[in-house]
Amino acid sequence: MDRSKEFATPSETSALAAFKKPSGNQNFQAEQPRANRGKPSGNRGFSGRNFNYTSRPTRNFNNRDNAAPHVTCQICNKVGHSTAQCWHRANLQYNPEQPTQRSFFTTQQSPPPSDWYLDSGATTHLTSDPLQLQYSQPYNGTDSISIANGSSLPIQSTGQGLLSLPNTFRKLSLQKLLHVPSLTHNLLSIHKLTTDNNCSICFDSSGFIIKDNQTNQIISIGRSWDGLYTIPTRSHIAFRTSQSASFLWHSRLGHPHLQLLQQLSRTIPTKWTFRTKLHPDGTLDRYKARLVAQGFKQQCGIDYKETNSPVAKMPTIRIMLAIALHRNWSVLQLDVANAFLHGILHEEVYMKQPQGFIDEAHPNYVCKLHKTIYGLKQAPRERFNTFTGYLQSLGFIFSKSDPSLLLYNTHDIEIYILLYVDDILITGNNTSKISELISKLQMKFSLKELGLISFSLGIQVSHTANGYFLSQEQYAQDVLQAAGLLQSKPAQTLMDVKPVSDHSTFLNLDPVQYRKLAGSLQYLTITRPDIAFATNVVCQHMHQPTGKDFNNLKRLLRYVQGTQQYGLPITKGTLQLHSFSDSDWAADSLDRKSISGFCTYLGNSLISWHVKKQNTVAKSSTEAEYRSLASATSDIIWLRRVLNDFRGSPTPTILSCDNSSALALANNPVFHARTKHIEIDFHFIRDRILSKEIEVRHLNTLEQPADILTKPLALPRFKTLKDKLTIQLHES
Repeated sequence: MDRSKEFATPSETSALAAFKKPSGNQNFQAEQPRANRGKPSGNRGFSGRNFNYTSRPTRNFNNRDNAAPHVTCQICNKVGHSTAQCWHRANLQYNPEQPTQRSFFTTQQSPPPSDWYLDSGATTHLTSDPLQLQYSQPYNGTDSISIANGSSLPIQSTGQGLLSLPNTFRKLSLQKLLHVPSLTHNLLSIHKLTTDNNCSICFDSSGFIIKDNQTNQIISIGRSWDGLYTIPTRSHIAFRTSQSASFLWHSRLGHPHLQLLQQLSRTIPTKWTFRTKLHPDGTLDRYKARLVAQGFKQQCGIDYKETNSPVAKMPTIRIMLAIALHRNWSVLQLDVANAFLHGILHEEVYMKQPQGFIDEAHPNYVCKLHKTIYGLKQAPRERFNTFTGYLQSLGFIFSKSDPSLLLYNTHDIEIYILLYVDDILITGNNTSKISELISKLQMKFSLKELGLISFSLGIQVSHTANGYFLSQEQYAQDVLQAAGLLQSKPAQTLMDVKPVSDHSTFLNLDPVQYRKLAGSLQYLTITRPDIAFATNVVCQHMHQPTGKDFNNLKRLLRYVQGTQQYGLPITKGTLQLHSFSDSDWAADSLDRKSISGFCTYLGNSLISWHVKKQNTVAKSSTEAEYRSLASATSDIIWLRRVLNDFRGSPTPTILSCDNSSALALANNPVFHARTKHIEIDFHFIRDRILSKEIEVRHLNTLEQPADILTKPLALPRFKTLKDKLTIQLHES
């Protein structure tokens, strides 16, 4: 069989062939009916209404003297008689000859070959169809294409292309696509196709399978015909002409009806953000430009569905550091470059072309996003799912207490990974396995190894002789700079013990600035539990701050100005938990609600603390203390579960309280009628005591460190309890 004939290129038929004068003596002209005389025809000469010229009589307008219509027979297609007078009317076997110009309208124009053939010998992709090329440029080189018979074919242009696969919306990229008009069929280079699209192709006698190397999913399945492996992409001629000339669409459909399609999806605009990144000491790191999508214009259910993404809790980070110190492990820090670009989108999201990258040939085109970018509402969640999904494939499991903590416990190997957006902390007892894991992550993601932990989440982690020192000195300076108090006089205490009058020394009270500074101080409490109570008081009045509130905020900032270099140490010690609980009954003069506060130590290191106004008004100090005990117990249970994830075996946790009535209520198994309104808290604490998870003990008020979390204190008392919280000056 001669394959050159099989792949012979069909002759192109020009769209203007309909106006060519037919051969023979037949007198035919593409004319308009009398009703349209003198009017522009446009494409109506090709309309579906005029496909069959025998449907009604026509005039020869070149012979004006002959006014009689020339009747055309519908049986023999001859002019001069009607169908009723035709000689062949009774001959059912008669097959008339069709004129050339009429047969054109009933035959389909042969398009250029559009099927692609996989060729293991081709070094690049070749096509004879110029419509297959995108961003086409004339080829000015001297190279040519050598074929099997020894001849050379010239290259006309180069560009790129997209290969549409059958039965799927997936498209493969065709880089360096050459247009060779003399080719009889399109050739795909197997090497370039698999390299550019990160895929693999498996061949057998019946066909081939294309797989995605990243997901190991089948992209497409094809068959072999006569020993050739073909990817069919042939489309109807009407579809092909829609990309080149709209008038051919009109000639096929007869009556064009121009109407915009309904908008199926929103397009999201983007903007460029320019940021100056600094080192922990405040020196310049680099200038960074980032393309951010304006996700606030997204609509729930259309552009996104779920947005929540787990982040590491601060007590978990402190526990990891304490565990690593206790077991002499190193804590490594990894950074995912462009973390949000790794998430795979499951919704159809369309984005406008970013400024500076607009295609001049197609300025109205939009981009369909396959992966997330910064600014999309679902970007953190998709990034987290993509990263943790890969870790799960390596054998990691989620922690039941903190979903941002992933564990690998196999035999004697322990590896722990903690995720917080693009910051990753990793530790374990096997350095070789950790190095192997980092290598696998670097192959999958754009990962940068930063070495031992030094700066994470805006927290500077200093290595000392006894362990780690956590501080936010640079962040505190930024807050003071924003408030204009960087050179202010430092304050010794946070608040006045006695209430002050509600007069203001501020002429212009800016609630927006108040909220910004109050929110910034909340983040500063990550390493500064000594300001937790004062920050809580300031944040209670963010909706409508008064002059008194501004005075309290300024006093707090002046205290921070004098203690910028203070921080929280993490030192070696036992893995035993010890908690302290306290409350200030009816502390709020407006609603008379009590303040609860508790703190928990792991060995000698403070790892968790909490300050909160109670939700209901307590009728007695016993009730207020008991509710604070219940809150502390809930935190203890969670901390014990985190320790269990690190294979810790904590003994019953001691919970100290300075209220004898609350302790008696917790240890007394007899249910009292006066505890009916706090029945849930009563049974909750009792169950934990009976299960040997906690042990409630009495503590002298003077030794209660949680007292600093519930009320303003005088300077001597404040300094004493501040030392008990282990807050100290960083020794450089």
